[in-house]
Amino acid sequence: MRIHYSYEIIKKILRLQIDKLNISSSNFSPLRIMPFGKISKLLGGVLIVLSSCDNIDLKNNLPIVDLSKKVTKSEKDVGSDLIKVEDFFMLEFTDSSMLGTCYIVEDMDDTIILRDIQNVYNFTSSGAFINRINHIGDGPQEYLNVSDAVVYNNTINVFDLHKGKIFTYDMEGNYIQSLLNDSLLSITKNKNGHWITRNKSLNELNYSICLYDHKWNFLSEVKKNYTEIIESPYLVINPFMKFNDEIYSYDNDTIYRFTETCQMSPFLYISKANLSIPQEILYDTKRKKERMNYIWGEYMCISSKYLFICYYYDYKKYYDVFDIDTGDLFFRNIVKDVNDTEGFPIEINNKQIYVWPSYVKNDIFYCIVDESVSQSLFDFMDAEYNPAIIKFTIGD
Repeated sequence: MRIHYSYEIIKKILRLQIDKLNISSSNFSPLRIMPFGKISKLLGGVLIVLSSCDNIDLKNNLPIVDLSKKVTKSEKDVGSDLIKVEDFFMLEFTDSSMLGTCYIVEDMDDTIILRDIQNVYNFTSSGAFINRINHIGDGPQEYLNVSDAVVYNNTINVFDLHKGKIFTYDMEGNYIQSLLNDSLLSITKNKNGHWITRNKSLNELNYSICLYDHKWNFLSEVKKNYTEIIESPYLVINPFMKFNDEIYSYDNDTIYRFTETCQMSPFLYISKANLSIPQEILYDTKRKKERMNYIWGEYMCISSKYLFICYYYDYKKYYDVFDIDTGDLFFRNIVKDVNDTEGFPIEINNKQIYVWPSYVKNDIFYCIVDESVSQSLFDFMDAEYNPAIIKFTIGD
């Protein structure tokens, strides 16, 4: 075990004891920050979800990656011969499938399911449009916003954060049922068919993560809710990550994996050294300039071998790829101004493009590229077209 790693873990344990005493912690870093103005109708006040780790075992030889690691170049040699493009295809454009910003819900081999803020879409594995689930509205069978979507037992379960409800539809979009649960922030399911939820800090169960059965009967707490409410214009949501049917959660600089019994087991520690942002700076809009002296706004996805993580630091946006086993920095791209290219470089049809993955399955990274990149890849001259999906792997 490295001395640096032991030191960071000891610091972490001390922070946890401070959190349990309700003393302000200085090491909470959010995955996603949403402007409060967009959700003012949802919340009468400001809600911030803060998490602390319950158990750290010093005997666990956790892999560690160091975001504060210094590099002399803005980009490292990624070894282009290690990048293999597995597939790429355009998502068919129709009157019912006009996609803007969208997210992959699940790849079911023969069907790939995506969502935006209003709809859920089914496409074939080659990108042909199948159908759209669209029930936006204020009626009893309608949602106001697709905050999250999960496939379960041939149904689409749409979570509406604004209504505090989960709406269930079949794959053709027919309404089945809805359930009120206004404690939730995000949802996912495990391979046993149980729901795992991340909850608001103010909820009657006082748990930040809960486990429910497939009928949404409460089973148990997964994580107690050590929280603080800070006056802030932001709502912080830590989304779940999935890889090979395993569920992961990022809390207090550690990525946790949910075990078979749905306990949180430390998987990977992310060190920021002295660049961890104090929460009193993160959530104070009057201290935005101070925020830039720290690492904040992390967003990531993982495979069994690599961690893709982007974040902000020193008025720049960082795109890092780490080897999980060794902790080595495999790639770094620092975006300094609006003219810099964001993401990770791959080559398709003798053209280098920059992408960033948002979904992983079987060690294959999935990227959704915008319309302009799609058009250049496929040489389409049509005025209307959809994003494309690119799948790639990184070899040894």
